[in-house]
Amino acid sequence: MTLRLCVLYSLLVVALGSSVIQHKRNLYQSLCTELSFVCGDNRCILKNFVCDLDEDCEDGSDELNCPNDCSGANQFKCDNGKCLGKSWTCNRHNDCGDNSDESHNTCYAASYFG
Repeated sequence: MTLRLCVLYSLLVVALGSSVIQHKRNLYQSLCTELSFVCGDNRCILKNFVCDLDEDCEDGSDELNCPNDCSGANQFKCDNGKCLGKSWTCNRHNDCGDNSDESHNTCYAASYFG
């Protein structure tokens, strides 16, 4: 009898497991704001960290399906062709190697129009 109960319980857990996982994901999504991205592990990060060439989600889901031509909203293309996350611009560090991420035009545009 105990074996049957264990098997029945196991089947019930498997059957309900996907429903519980989906409920948990829905709960996390409701706790995130419209400015957030829900990682594959259900953590929330700010949307401006998505496709910024830096994995902020432990599972890397924030960098999946991103443009690889440096045209993403959170990406910056250096004058020399190198691609950076926008958060690396105007930080007083020459991340491009040609200083285009620190130029007056880049930083002026970022502070007034970005």
